[in-house]
Amino acid sequence: LGDRRTRSRAGLAALLAPAGFEPPRWETVEIDLSGPAERVWAAVSGIYDVGPLAPAAVAALRADFLTGAKSLASADGRVPCGFRVHIATARRAA
Repeated sequence: LGDRRTRSRAGLAALLAPAGFEPPRWETVEIDLSGPAERVWAAVSGIYDVGPLAPAAVAALRADFLTGAKSLASADGRVPCGFRVHIATARRAA
């Protein structure tokens, strides 16, 4: 979604420079949502917009997720789930 240039440090810098911003500081943060399948479902169904789906479609998607997650679970029942978030901070040049 949006301008693809915002996905990289160089691209974001190119977008912001004409508006007088210094090159952004860029930090990548790993977010670990691993856990029992039900908890992972609760997390990812809140991140992805399932609101427009019919309740029956959400229920089917949840059931498919929980079934598929069984093969991914470790011996202690944890399903791996993680992603990276880039945090950019830009300041206007003085």
